[in-house]
Amino acid sequence: MTWDNTNPITVGREFQLFYLSLTDVTESFGLVSKDLNFSEDICAYILQKGFSVSQRMGWQQGTCWVKKLDKKELRNFPARRFTNSVSIYLRNSPSGFFPKPLALVYRGNPLDALTQTKEGYFLSHFVGNKRLYDLFENLSYTKRQAIMQRLGESLRRCAEIGVYPLDFAPRDIVLEPYNSKSKFGIPVIVDTEHVEFGEPNDAKLIKKQRQQFRADYEPFFSERKLDKLESLVFPA
Repeated sequence: MTWDNTNPITVGREFQLFYLSLTDVTESFGLVSKDLNFSEDICAYILQKGFSVSQRMGWQQGTCWVKKLDKKELRNFPARRFTNSVSIYLRNSPSGFFPKPLALVYRGNPLDALTQTKEGYFLSHFVGNKRLYDLFENLSYTKRQAIMQRLGESLRRCAEIGVYPLDFAPRDIVLEPYNSKSKFGIPVIVDTEHVEFGEPNDAKLIKKQRQQFRADYEPFFSERKLDKLESLVFPA
């Protein structure tokens, strides 16, 4: 793969613009981490497989997770999911709390970004294990409480650097084990589309997080237990 250095675009010295003419009718462009072993073959495979994948769905490819962007996300270039992830990464967010962003791949050429490209894919570091949503029903309240406590610790560390995730529902959290013997461990937020940035420990944004927490977790807990967990995740 050849880097396009005629007009390089770097993001925090980590990402660079690429453009590839894969066939007479297929082009691709985007931003990719220099740490990622990215090639024309990988790019072509992503675009080919993407035809059979629904929007907002994804698949594992080696050490990456590839997520197909929906039409709404294509209105912004680069996609907000990608720019949020890079901003979080550059702010030295809590280790392991968000997957590391690796690439943003579009079908077409850079000019298509002006008229909204037809397809886009966000590549991030693959996080193993299942979503919290798939495990929640079978976990005891004590284990749920332990997970919520870890989530609260990570959210507070994020608030200290001005990062405020606003979508941490069970469907958007994957549990990464501490080690091979752990059944669950660090909660990892895999959806970075809905994130706000502000001053450290911004009271208004933390209040917004609390409101979202109640909306996301109300189906899983009684009001009494939800109140208790809210105070655990967001202590006064």
